[in-house]
Amino acid sequence: METSLKLRLLGRPVFEAEGRELACNAQKAVWLAAYVFLTKVAQPRPRLAALLWGGAGQRHALGSLRVALTKLPAPVLKHLSVTRDTVAPTPGVDVDVETFTALASSDEVESLRSAVALYRGDLLQDIGQDLAPEFADWLFAERNRLRTIAADAHVKLARRLHSLGERDRAREVADAWLRLDPANEAMHRLLMTWLSQGAGGDQALAHYEVYRRARAVAHGAAPSEEMSSLAERLRQGAGAAPREMPPRIGAATSFFGRTDELAELRGLLADPTCRLLTLLGMGGVGKTRLSMALAEMEGPAFPDGTYVVGLDDLQDPRLFAQTLARACGLQPAASASPLSTVCGFLRERNALVVLDNLEHLVGEPGDPHGLAAQIATLLRETGSQLKVLATSRETLHLQEEWSYELSGLAYPASDAVDDAQNYPAVQFFAQRARQAYVGFSLAAELPNVVKVCEALEGLPLGLELAASWVRNVPCAEIASSLRERAQELRSRHVNRAARHQTLGAVVAYSWERLPAEQREALSGLGALHGSFSREAAEHVAQASLRTLTALTEKSLLSRVSAGRWHQHEVVRQYAWDQHGTTAKARAVRQASVLKRRDSFYLEFLRNAQARLDGPEESEGLAEIEAESANIRRAWESGAASASVGALDAAAPTWFDFLECRTYTAEGLRAAEAWLDAAHRAGDGASATRAMIRRGVFLRFSGDNPGSLAALDEALAAMEGLDDAKPDRSQAHAGKSFTLFLMGRLEEAERSGAESLALAEAIGDKALIASACRVRGLALVQLGRREEGRDIERRSLEAATSLGKPSMVAAAHNNLALAENHLGNYASAEAGYESALDLWRLAGNTLNVGRAMHNLGAVATRKGDYAQALDRYQAALEHLRRAGDRNLIALNLMSQGDAMVRIGRPRDAMAPLEQALMMAEHDGNMLPALDARIVLAQAALALGDRPSATYHLVAAFEGGKRHHFTNVLADAVIVAARMLVELGPPERERAFGWAHAVAQLPGVSVTVRRDALALEAELSPAFSAAVRAAAKKRDLSELVTEARGALAEA
Repeated sequence: METSLKLRLLGRPVFEAEGRELACNAQKAVWLAAYVFLTKVAQPRPRLAALLWGGAGQRHALGSLRVALTKLPAPVLKHLSVTRDTVAPTPGVDVDVETFTALASSDEVESLRSAVALYRGDLLQDIGQDLAPEFADWLFAERNRLRTIAADAHVKLARRLHSLGERDRAREVADAWLRLDPANEAMHRLLMTWLSQGAGGDQALAHYEVYRRARAVAHGAAPSEEMSSLAERLRQGAGAAPREMPPRIGAATSFFGRTDELAELRGLLADPTCRLLTLLGMGGVGKTRLSMALAEMEGPAFPDGTYVVGLDDLQDPRLFAQTLARACGLQPAASASPLSTVCGFLRERNALVVLDNLEHLVGEPGDPHGLAAQIATLLRETGSQLKVLATSRETLHLQEEWSYELSGLAYPASDAVDDAQNYPAVQFFAQRARQAYVGFSLAAELPNVVKVCEALEGLPLGLELAASWVRNVPCAEIASSLRERAQELRSRHVNRAARHQTLGAVVAYSWERLPAEQREALSGLGALHGSFSREAAEHVAQASLRTLTALTEKSLLSRVSAGRWHQHEVVRQYAWDQHGTTAKARAVRQASVLKRRDSFYLEFLRNAQARLDGPEESEGLAEIEAESANIRRAWESGAASASVGALDAAAPTWFDFLECRTYTAEGLRAAEAWLDAAHRAGDGASATRAMIRRGVFLRFSGDNPGSLAALDEALAAMEGLDDAKPDRSQAHAGKSFTLFLMGRLEEAERSGAESLALAEAIGDKALIASACRVRGLALVQLGRREEGRDIERRSLEAATSLGKPSMVAAAHNNLALAENHLGNYASAEAGYESALDLWRLAGNTLNVGRAMHNLGAVATRKGDYAQALDRYQAALEHLRRAGDRNLIALNLMSQGDAMVRIGRPRDAMAPLEQALMMAEHDGNMLPALDARIVLAQAALALGDRPSATYHLVAAFEGGKRHHFTNVLADAVIVAARMLVELGPPERERAFGWAHAVAQLPGVSVTVRRDALALEAELSPAFSAAVRAAAKKRDLSELVTEARGALAEA
């Protein structure tokens, strides 16, 4: 087995093998190994000797080099190919610098966190002063390069965390980098921006003084003009610093030329009538890179942010909206439309949305559910300040679309060599050639480089592939071979565009130069879409790490992050079509590779379940997200072939992932595909499990009747099957929750009890936690609060023993709900805070909003309405980003209630009317009726008795129809307050109603408190005999009397 060697070169250099640190006391031997592994090319011995022992004379320096090599630890030496002339690295070495730079180029939070953790300090930190001048120059440049990357990674991570609401962690990241680089202007500017938006200008100016002193100490310089201007604006009260933009995807490669194109495109984006601009061009022409450069340059014109959406991994246009939502930092709730959520978020924003590589999703013009229709909706439902920049090989055929055709980089004619170095195509080729071979000389090869650029018509992908050959093939031969290969394609395909023949020539020539092993691997990798892991490449395409490294060096693959690779679509399609010499042989080979792909990813899901069920849930979800493009294809293939055994094994993980990501529509389609496959295979047990998943996702989509029907069908199919207890428990838990949402509380409690009994019979803690959670909810709402609280405690105990964060958070939340209803407010707040912390760590936008709203509900029950209003308003932003209309309506109603109670009835009207409209439109009757009651209170406070009467009558009718005890009791109290205002004759009746409501079982703490407050307010006006005569009465009698009084009024 190959030795696992790790080089930790950031900070104090450390070599590790097989998990132990390797000792190396020869400092220059360490520098030698670091230099060779970092440059990744064979280094001539004289070059290394001069680099490290420059002043000693060549003979002595070469001798020192030989000695240094002998002092390297054996595992390090094993990974060096040492010959008489050169010292070269071999593949398979884990170098932290490579991993760090790959992770830092990402925009994902977890990748950036890993990058920041890897940066332990400067490259080869504390290595002493005995440095040869040439090595010192190289080290200085590399340190600066890596420090710049580290600074950018810290800034990106801080921005990303801040945009997700994790402000304390964002500040920790910022402070950590300022300890390493106290005068870093970008980080100080970021902190001033946050402070000016939050704490205000005074604190931002105080931080400016911290920056000013740090810059003076570090550089002996005054603040920059930009920072001085920012401070001056804050002093003059000119408003907050510019709003921090959402994170963008930055380019990992240099950008050449395109000056004219950028000028024209910037002009088009500035045109108010241009809202959809599509960059058109063939694959490999540089559309993506140009769009990134344009978005970066135009950033200041879009103060509300630039949102970049990569679509090349996507196979189904129905997934477009949820992908766009995630790119915008949104997590649409299960019942929310992702497209509607995005439109609501972007409606008033001056922002740019970049849609990259969408041609494979375009579909047929006029498809009402296609990509073009969704983009048209986005444009129609948002303001004119939102603009969309797309890259594609074909147009969207939309009336709003402006198209811009892109060709290759500018290149010189073959006879115009004098100023050829000024052309972008030549510069691009030269840079890539130097990356492939440090000995490449543009001056020596210039005439032939011009011919290569001309042959490839300046196409960036072609130039990159051709440049990878310069180590072994002279540029003259490259140019000649490309012309010949293009002519062959031209004669074979007379109707093929010239640029396609050119790109086909370079890809074909790259293919022909590969050894057989690398060809086999590259063609097998064509089955993989998006990025893929080393393990997937090895299983699906039999591609070893050595092969992946070789293909990357030839630019046929690109490394996108630690342990992950990506294949350009043009190369992927060409390689995939090279399986076999005949159509039949090709089909057989491709089917074999696809079978390996499907088995790998479905097995990957099965193995990932253990992580999702324990403390590493977040990490497991991130791993599945990274593989999701190929998992989706494997799931669809498994369903098409009715491979129900593999689907059964993979389903728990896949549906858990889809639920956590709130991919509701996709989950429903996946369940239906599984159900169809199970029916075709004649597997009743598998069909039942698919039916349960379908029922659960129907509930997520808001179709409660459909959910109940599907779950009942599944339960009927399992009736009497003793070995189906886990599935029956899961189905009953799902049914219980659906019944709860439908207001059928007694049935919900019975189904929850059945689920719990089955879970206890098999000892499944996850099912026990789930069953207790939903049964406890029903018990609390039924007024059996202590019993509900005890059941919720069992749920938390079971969830904690498993350590699954989402399950623990949900259990904390539900237990807090029970404690809140019992008046145990300290326990309730502690529970909600625990849930909030866990949901924040998971980045669960909806549940963060839910927990913050619930903390507002605790403050309401405590009677601290000002604090309640603050909490509700803080929660609303998260709920809007999730698009959960039910919770948004509830939150708006709660805000209105708090405003009425602190004496702001006029301010309360707008949120209450919005809550009523949303809730009634969606059929969510409980928040709708609560909103009507609070609207009645607000109208009463404003002296508008007719409106108050209208809303109360509607509340009584709805509360009676749906058996909402609390709504009816609350309405009686508001009606009693109306009686009070009619004068003394009616006050005794109002007093009796308040006294009776206060005695009712099952009403909320808030309603009982309102009843007692009214009773205490009226009590002094009556004699002891009248007060004693007040009696207990049932709710139906009170409702009848109150409705009669309203009719008389």
